[in-house]
Amino acid sequence: MVTFEGDAGCIAGIPKSIDVVLDGDETNEFPAQQRESDLWIGEWRRQPATKNFDAEGRTVSVRTGVNRTDCRRSSAAKDPSPQVHDGWVASVTFHCYRQAVRQVTVQAKPDVPISYVRRMNKVGKDDDSRECVEHKNFVDSPIEIKDVWFDTDQVRHESLSLQVRSEEASLEAPGLLVNHPSVMKYMKGGEGILDLETLLIALGEQRAEGLQSQPPLFASSAYDKDFKRLSMLRDDQTTQIRPEQTREVIRTQKELKQEKRNQRKLKVTLRAK
Repeated sequence: MVTFEGDAGCIAGIPKSIDVVLDGDETNEFPAQQRESDLWIGEWRRQPATKNFDAEGRTVSVRTGVNRTDCRRSSAAKDPSPQVHDGWVASVTFHCYRQAVRQVTVQAKPDVPISYVRRMNKVGKDDDSRECVEHKNFVDSPIEIKDVWFDTDQVRHESLSLQVRSEEASLEAPGLLVNHPSVMKYMKGGEGILDLETLLIALGEQRAEGLQSQPPLFASSAYDKDFKRLSMLRDDQTTQIRPEQTREVIRTQKELKQEKRNQRKLKVTLRAK
């Protein structure tokens, strides 16, 4: 059960159907439908279904398509449905924020699995406010990431990290931080295309700042790991030439041009709502 408080005009702009994320699991987000002007009800249908749903102390956030919420702790409340007797639901109340969100689309050529992790600090100072650590496993391509507080110059903002070649998101594994200057410098008009070289540069810059889930690192072994993980962004028929290779490879100008055309890239598109 989701309720909103705050600006009446903001609440009035929330759609009749919203998406609820429970305990950071964006892979299994579920819809909630509007029942009253400030009340939405949804049913958690994650499989396998559990007989007893613990409604107390869950971490909840919401995507509306026009904005998002912070993460808050749920409490147990009586089920408001008249046909349900002695039932309990997880209840959470959010402030309605007007802050703009971005819709992020990620497409790799060729298609490879990409999962992601979203992180955000606590927004409120009350006991029910919680840090957001939300993730989604790879489902289909292109990857659509909804309602992101993307702009880092805003008071409330989240980090968005892509895990390329990962079927399942890992909260410990490093990833490519999208809303970071190392990536944003390639964005023009809300769209950016990163090839293998620029991806490696961006990852190197983030690693040097200690943003890859580990202390600052400049070792060449880190570059080698990034290269190995991202090398699929080149065509399978293209000869891979690493800097330390000494074997001479002779290619014609025609082959070089074809290789450049076949080089695979990662495309990131931002849309503002």
